[in-house]
Amino acid sequence: MELDLKLYEKICEITDVDYEMAKSNDGNYVLAYHDLDSLIKDLVCAYDVLKEELEDLKQDVKENYEPKKFDPWKEYALNPNDFH
Repeated sequence: MELDLKLYEKICEITDVDYEMAKSNDGNYVLAYHDLDSLIKDLVCAYDVLKEELEDLKQDVKENYEPKKFDPWKEYALNPNDFH
């Protein structure tokens, strides 16, 4: 299977695996089909891990985030009556 080199590098970055590729006569990079199976499984696994991390982060924000109420009058020790 032909694979764009930039796409291949991105996949290797995401999965943290270097797959065996060969350069064909026409200059394209070729990936063996047995490596393609591993590549797809690794991408799905990386996706699942990132999805779980995102859900954990969302839950953490939902449980722990408290919006800070900003009152400029108190923050800067101002009196609104001074501006009338």
